[in-house]
Amino acid sequence: MHFLYNTLSLSLKAVTTIKGRNTLPLTPFYFIRHSETDWNNRNIIMGSNDIPLNELGLRQAHEASQLLKKESFDVIISNTKLRARQTADIIAKATKKPILFEEGLTERIWGEAEGQPVDSTKSLFDDEHTPQGAETFSAFQQRILETTFFITFVRQTWAWRKNM
Repeated sequence: MHFLYNTLSLSLKAVTTIKGRNTLPLTPFYFIRHSETDWNNRNIIMGSNDIPLNELGLRQAHEASQLLKKESFDVIISNTKLRARQTADIIAKATKKPILFEEGLTERIWGEAEGQPVDSTKSLFDDEHTPQGAETFSAFQQRILETTFFITFVRQTWAWRKNM
């Protein structure tokens, strides 16, 4: 079974080891980030704000759906934010694949930085520069990894039972 992960901010495929040990199960997947929003275009931090796709974002989602029609996968797993749901819905209609929504895949919570321009002088990927009220990068990373492990566990359990 192949999954299409539609999530935000962290390319899970790139994070395969931490401190020399595997951190992700070896489950093939396609990683698709939601398409463009007006806030992406203006370099504004969205975080937990539910911002819709803009016109370009809708076109991008349709283009991605046409590319994915040629690929083999079984299910789309999307976070629950509107921009991700819109992207997943467009892809699901074109590929005729079901969507599972997973809250644990939502974008990092940015606290008081949400709605503000990205500060290019600060790293977004360390705990040292965590804005007030925001999820630390390490907590965000842990949440995404735990959610991915959970999804893989459910997938493996389902596949095992299906083959009984």
